Amino acid sequence: MTDDELTKEDLHKSEMLIKEQESRLREMQEKQAFLEEELTKLEQELQKVELQLSEGKERNRLLDQASQAQEAWARKAECREEKEQENAFKLVTKRETRYISYSNIIYFEARDKKIFMRLKHQEICFYSTLGNLEKELPEEFIRCHKSYIINSTYIRELDWAD
Repeated sequence: MTDDELTKEDLHKSEMLIKEQESRLREMQEKQAFLEEELTKLEQELQKVELQLSEGKERNRLLDQASQAQEAWARKAECREEKEQENAFKLVTKRETRYISYSNIIYFEARDKKIFMRLKHQEICFYSTLGNLEKELPEEFIRCHKSYIINSTYIRELDWAD
């Protein structure tokens, strides 16, 4: 194979990966919109129940309805949290465990025996190796260099000239 054929093949693979990621992103956005709509409905229902309670009508029945609405809201919140955790990088420190959405991570860089995770407006430093990260990150993350793993959803253009 010539270099041009390899380049075309690599470009084609990158384009396919980008299309795949765009499809997954649309799917996640649709799920998010659905969950937000359900949450809005639950909040509206809860407001109605609270209003009826304040008016003093059928107190016991309304308390039961409010309890059911709160349970439903809690279940939705648990589902939303699980969904967020599925699509998030788990960062465990001595003080806390944080879940950082994969969509907010631009790249990981190995530097000074630490990993620097670059987000849109922040950089977070922690101890690990790129090899360990490679194993746990989803396929949209690509190790493009011995010191970098990038989020391919942030690739806008490839310049093969250099």
